Amino acid sequence: MLWNQGHAAESRERSELSIERAELIGGAVTRAQAWGMRSILHLSRAEPADLARWVQKTYAHSVDHRIGYWRTVSALLQGWMQGRAGDLDRGTKRVRESLDEYVATGHRLSLPHFQILLADLHLAGGDPRTALDLLRAGEEHIEETGERFSESELFRFKGRALMAGDAPDPDGATAAFEHAVAAAREQNARLLELRAATRLASHQRRIGEPAMALARVAELCDWFPLGPDVPDVVRAREMVDSEE
Repeated sequence: MLWNQGHAAESRERSELSIERAELIGGAVTRAQAWGMRSILHLSRAEPADLARWVQKTYAHSVDHRIGYWRTVSALLQGWMQGRAGDLDRGTKRVRESLDEYVATGHRLSLPHFQILLADLHLAGGDPRTALDLLRAGEEHIEETGERFSESELFRFKGRALMAGDAPDPDGATAAFEHAVAAAREQNARLLELRAATRLASHQRRIGEPAMALARVAELCDWFPLGPDVPDVVRAREMVDSEE
């Protein structure tokens, strides 16, 4: 939550504290929880080396201690990394199997987040239709359950998928990016709003419209401290500077 709200340093500090306490006083499940959530933090921060290390640590621990939830989630993340590293067929298959196992055991938490990851691999493989089907399922889960944690990211990715393939849908993509911006703003998730607004501004440029979203990108950039710590902010500032 702290990362989504734009508090990069604080999010890492809380994660470090969680790991420290889990290793001091926690049992096997508590350690898996702390390490697994650290993996997801690195996924959010786009830090592949750290992500790989913590996912492997969580997976091995969960296999050894028969912690089914984190074994399945870690296997899913490993499959996504495998696909993004170039082994698309086997990576996609592993994510699909892990997601099916996750659902079969009755889990529903974070389904849209996992569907985004699987959709990402299908999009990378040139299959935007399947990607959009997965995102549609994620939308339905959000509406049915009210679990909106991944809503902004899902619609940001939907905008990308709608512009892929042989029949792009600029109007649909614009609506998706605008939904992503609005959802993040409603949650006070400044970093997610910045991502979505940056993507919307880039899309507006691409389709030959005025980049109206750039004003909001500039406002959000002013909120974040200067420094190279958050790549999303660096890219957004570069976009704003290119217009000045």
